[in-house]
Amino acid sequence: MGNIFSSNEEKKPKEHVTPSSEERPKNPKEKPKEDDTHAPEERSKQPAAGGSFATELLDAQNKYRSIHGADSLTLDEEMCKEAQKYAEHLAKLGSLSHADTNDGENLAFRGPTLTAQEAADMWYNEIKDYDFHKPGFTGGTGHFTQVVWAGSKQFGAGYAEGNGGAFAVGRYRPAGNITNAGQFEANVLPAK
Repeated sequence: MGNIFSSNEEKKPKEHVTPSSEERPKNPKEKPKEDDTHAPEERSKQPAAGGSFATELLDAQNKYRSIHGADSLTLDEEMCKEAQKYAEHLAKLGSLSHADTNDGENLAFRGPTLTAQEAADMWYNEIKDYDFHKPGFTGGTGHFTQVVWAGSKQFGAGYAEGNGGAFAVGRYRPAGNITNAGQFEANVLPAK
């Protein structure tokens, strides 16, 4: 399915992304609590609508989406708040795991920092492994397909640093990577 760390695996990879899929494993225990706080050494860049990280990540992905004939995503303030909260949770944990959400979700980790463009590039570069002649979900291409998924319209992002690395969360609504027949053909289009 993809690369999701469990508590007994290495916690701080040099660079890591996790899959985006409706079928990805969900772990409700990893959901952030309302009272989650982060240690003083953890830093976050608040990506509320108009915030720099969220806006930069939105812009980077919209450039990629335009290559594939997908309309631009729009930044959603509530989705940004949720993604930011989850990014801070991941930084506190020091590992990656998907949230229990109905939104599409891309995650990225890199130490010690990660720019919005780097996160977008990491996700999009999975295009090299995507077979447009056999469209469908694979664990190694789920980030790419979510980024360019034509049916996704709204976007939220979060960013936090902690435990020696930077954690990025991208959220998409409606979620992509729907495995029903014909969905990948209709939503993941070849470059123009």
